[in-house]
Amino acid sequence: LWEKRAEDYTNEEDERLLRHWAFGSHLTLASLSFVFNKLVDMITEEMQRFERAKGLRMRMLLEKCRRCVALRSGEEQAAPIDPVTLEGEIRCVLSEVYAIFEAVP
Repeated sequence: LWEKRAEDYTNEEDERLLRHWAFGSHLTLASLSFVFNKLVDMITEEMQRFERAKGLRMRMLLEKCRRCVALRSGEEQAAPIDPVTLEGEIRCVLSEVYAIFEAVP
């Protein structure tokens, strides 16, 4: 919900909000500094969590795609597999790949 509202804001509105915080809030300079430093810390931490999750999803996606390619090329089968079973496994791996894509905002 907040993100939808944030998209509607323009740079002018951001500037107006910053001016209101800086001049109209009656907070001391130290208080404003503390608030903005906390905000920067929170955003930095959120970005780091996002990057870690991104790396994990990339590795998962790469492994699922490798599995799909191996199944299609027949590399992993020591003995021939029934085509229906093979197609089912491929569909399963592809559904896992699609699930990874759907989980990403």
